[in-house]
Amino acid sequence: MKYKFLLPLFLLLIIPLVAAEKGVGIMWATQSESVKESQTDCINYSVYNPFSEDANIYLTATGELAPLATDSQAQLVPAGTTHDKALPASICFKIPKVYSEDCIAGMFCEQTCQETEKTYTGEVIAAEKTETTAETGGAGSSTRATASVPLILKVTCEPKARNFTPALAIGLVLLVLIILAALRKKKRQY
Repeated sequence: MKYKFLLPLFLLLIIPLVAAEKGVGIMWATQSESVKESQTDCINYSVYNPFSEDANIYLTATGELAPLATDSQAQLVPAGTTHDKALPASICFKIPKVYSEDCIAGMFCEQTCQETEKTYTGEVIAAEKTETTAETGGAGSSTRATASVPLILKVTCEPKARNFTPALAIGLVLLVLIILAALRKKKRQY
């Protein structure tokens, strides 16, 4: 009987959790993707909102993926959108140059791909974007509900042979100019 006062306190703590009105869900087809260095690659997901209020949902990333990610635009996902009617969403990653090249005089580079494969790991997060106002205690936007999935980006290395074609083209143009200059000089002597 002495713990009788704890029941109302417990109910007050648990009721807000049970009465959730907004939320997000995320569906994915992959947890690992191969991407190319020095390119922007986008990965497709689907987002849903089975709760009773509409939600503005966007995708973002954590971990090693965070600095590479370009957050997606928030999109309105109507209340009652179940996973079988999920809306498409994508997030893009700007992959940096990660593998070294062997160059001659800053040009004529080759890439042998002797290095170990570079990977970036983290999570893709579907988050609800909420607007706050002075009446609700602030200005700007904040995030409320989230759902996440793991993701590994594997950066593929593509071997490249040295390309001397530009040097040969420049050499050929210089040779033609030298021959023309020599012919002009000979023509003036006569």
